Amino acid sequence: MIYHIFDLLYVDPDQVREFLISVAKSGLVGGVYLWINQSNGKMYVGSSIDLYSRISYYFALENVHGIIGQALLKYGLVSFVLVIFLIPEATGALVLSLEQSVLDNCVCAYNILPIAGSSAGYKHSDEAKEKMATAKKGNTNRKGGEPLRGN
Repeated sequence: MIYHIFDLLYVDPDQVREFLISVAKSGLVGGVYLWINQSNGKMYVGSSIDLYSRISYYFALENVHGIIGQALLKYGLVSFVLVIFLIPEATGALVLSLEQSVLDNCVCAYNILPIAGSSAGYKHSDEAKEKMATAKKGNTNRKGGEPLRGN
């Protein structure tokens, strides 16, 4: 396993992406990552078999969700350290196992689910359910395209 630590106060997100591209050329594409908030010490652990895509998603700060998304928006990327553990020949089961090990042995305050890769047992609030229902009703777009329009 190879790990790398990025202090985002000093490292630009593009540098992290370049690093992930360079290690992907040698076959290292999957692994576990930690977001550590330097302002309050809170952590989030996640895993992916495609770290480039997953980390790029966070860096975009668009449509980020959950407690970690709120924290990234509130504190800004510059308040975080990103630790990436690259796993040779990573499989979904292996990265989830390592993520679970971190969840079992560390306090990951930004993680809301106690089991890696599972939403079992998570209960949406009534407010969240209402918002999802409203969003679903208001979605008039066809899948993957623009709304239907008359000529």
